[in-house]
Amino acid sequence: MNNSSSIKEARLSKGLSIEHLAAKLKISPMIIEKIENDEDLPDRFKSYEKIFKNSILKSLGLYESSSVVELNPIPKDNTKLILTIFSFIFLLFCSFPLLFFPLPRYSPCPPNHQLIGLFSPSSFPPLEWGRRR
Repeated sequence: MNNSSSIKEARLSKGLSIEHLAAKLKISPMIIEKIENDEDLPDRFKSYEKIFKNSILKSLGLYESSSVVELNPIPKDNTKLILTIFSFIFLLFCSFPLLFFPLPRYSPCPPNHQLIGLFSPSSFPPLEWGRRR
């Protein structure tokens, strides 16, 4: 038995008119009539059709609520993992220059202005700008 015929039969068995049921539910009698006759509702009411049917069924005592609630599975969220990896790479990228090129004030060696070896300032001839040889 479909819902629309059971709605009409239940309403008639309870002795309710369409107008009385519409006043009780505070909806238009036209909506109840169209739902009972299995007709399409006007476009502005189409999105509310299921709500109207459920409220009519509840008021007539035909609504069966299910005790089992079906939940959609929660999708696996990798945001935490992605943020952790990104943070690690970012910290590594930011600390890389400090590991290999320490700042002078944080250097464990005392400052030595004379470089020793091949690259000492005395091993290079002075630069003379503006002259060609």
